Amino acid sequence: MNTLFLRFLLFIIELIYISTHTNYEKQFLSFLSNKTSSLHKPLSLSQVSIFAEFHQLIKVDEKHGTFTIAIAIESSYYQPELAWNPERTYGGIDKFFVAPEYVWQPDIIVMNAVYIKYYPAQHFVVFSNGIVLQKSPLTLTASCKVNVENFPYDKQLCTMELSQWINTVDNYNITWNNSLHGSNLEMGMHSYRGSHEEWLLRTPLTAHLSIRKLSFENKSHSSMIFEIFLQRIPYFYYQILIIPAFLNLFLAILNGLLPVESGEKVTLAISTFLAHTLNLVVVGEILPSSGETRPRLFIVFNAILFYLGLSVVKAILVSIVYLGRYDRLPPTVFLTLLNYRVVQLLFHLPSLSDAPIVVAKNCSTDDNENSNIMKGIDLFIQELQNRDSYQHYWRVLAIFMDRITTVLFTVQILCIMCVQGPKPFSI
Repeated sequence: MNTLFLRFLLFIIELIYISTHTNYEKQFLSFLSNKTSSLHKPLSLSQVSIFAEFHQLIKVDEKHGTFTIAIAIESSYYQPELAWNPERTYGGIDKFFVAPEYVWQPDIIVMNAVYIKYYPAQHFVVFSNGIVLQKSPLTLTASCKVNVENFPYDKQLCTMELSQWINTVDNYNITWNNSLHGSNLEMGMHSYRGSHEEWLLRTPLTAHLSIRKLSFENKSHSSMIFEIFLQRIPYFYYQILIIPAFLNLFLAILNGLLPVESGEKVTLAISTFLAHTLNLVVVGEILPSSGETRPRLFIVFNAILFYLGLSVVKAILVSIVYLGRYDRLPPTVFLTLLNYRVVQLLFHLPSLSDAPIVVAKNCSTDDNENSNIMKGIDLFIQELQNRDSYQHYWRVLAIFMDRITTVLFTVQILCIMCVQGPKPFSI
């Protein structure tokens, strides 16, 4: 019985509190309606304080030059005519939550915004000291000047500019909220949810005040610019771009050591060329098609593509020279070069002395009937042996062409990679 009585008593007290508090809210809203307007800036207003809380980096779209983040933008201003003494009025309540239509809203927008998604419950808080505060959580997609020159080791500096839209510095100034968040102009990171899977956020996210002057009017607008530093984590691109490209290049180099007799020299060259072409398609889908900067990785990939294309041509020409039938020796300049022991050792070439030796047979003149027949057979055999000897010289020349072009192309591609390639140690 006592328990039921206590519950009933608490219920009555709660009803009295709610009705009293509701009456205080109605009184305060009536007070606001007489003191302020949502359409007109308060005459006493001289500045609006800004603060931003960073929640999450959602996406960076290099192809379209945008980034998407989840943040909360806080704006506050002082209106002395809204102040009250909580000890004397409104039953000790020191703040009220009011709808936007009861107070004036600063005309502050994100100048470089592409798309903004606001979340519900956009209420203002009016404090007893006359401070009016609004905190708006939102998902922002804003434009960013992306520099992909050093992709995938690139760093990006994206900005978020909060600026006046209609009002100018003659009406009020945008300032930093020193009273609540200290004097350091830095975006809040207390609600940060951790790093992105591809981008590393470099803190602190600093801000600075600026004056923006439009060209078509002689008026200045106050603004605050937040700087967001991003550094790409390149490990994913190692697996899908860089390692496959270097494997294709390595196979093309090994192709220079593959014997022509294997019958796979041209096939391997064409396969690596096509595989690298698919790599270029993947890069083209990630990066913007045009821009002020050209990715260094494009230069390296195009150089590898050119190398692989030359490898296909080289494999075809070497196969033609190696497998051809000849009735004469190669030019003397090549024979002289190939005769040097240093060249043979350096490029691991067969010796020219390994060519078949032509031996002339002496036919007996005693047998007049068979002498002409044997002489014809000897001439035929000698011609075949000569052709085999020529073939050996041309094969040695083909092997030399294959290996020296492989060395020259490899040195050239390595120089291009060192000079024009991305700089991984500049991050």
